[in-house]
Amino acid sequence: MIDIYIIRHGQAEAHCSIDAERKLTERGVNETRKTASWLAGKLLAKQPVTPLSLLSINSPYIRAAQTAEIIVNSLEAEQKATSIKQIVTDDLIPTASPELAYDYITALVDTHQVDHVIVVSHMPLVTFLTECFTLGVTSPLFMTASCAHVRYDMANMRGVFEEMVSPDDL
Repeated sequence: MIDIYIIRHGQAEAHCSIDAERKLTERGVNETRKTASWLAGKLLAKQPVTPLSLLSINSPYIRAAQTAEIIVNSLEAEQKATSIKQIVTDDLIPTASPELAYDYITALVDTHQVDHVIVVSHMPLVTFLTECFTLGVTSPLFMTASCAHVRYDMANMRGVFEEMVSPDDL
């Protein structure tokens, strides 16, 4: 079983001539820091002594890349993860196919043999992707910087929705 954390980017600027260039607002940075802190605590509780093997996959859009960077930096600073592989892919842009994104992520997990995966993307993809990993379990809508935790069995290609956390809950 692996832990997959599907995260929507933090709050971004409302307007920009090119959507992919929208940056996180101050609130978005703070939301993401809260989620990163929660995630670090969650990972430490699961593996308090052994260094984590972690894969971080994110959309190339600036707001998603910034969100992933804050989370990865937080985990590295807390020394919760010593082996973090980072991948940026167009398969996680807002209009991407959830089925193709799911296939890509599972192939990466199989290739890299990690225990934990962080996926940072956008609405509506994060909702659809959560549903792909849990075989249709309806996922709630993601607030900015929210995180869905899925326990996923690679052998049976079946996941269980564990919880949803929003920065407002933390």
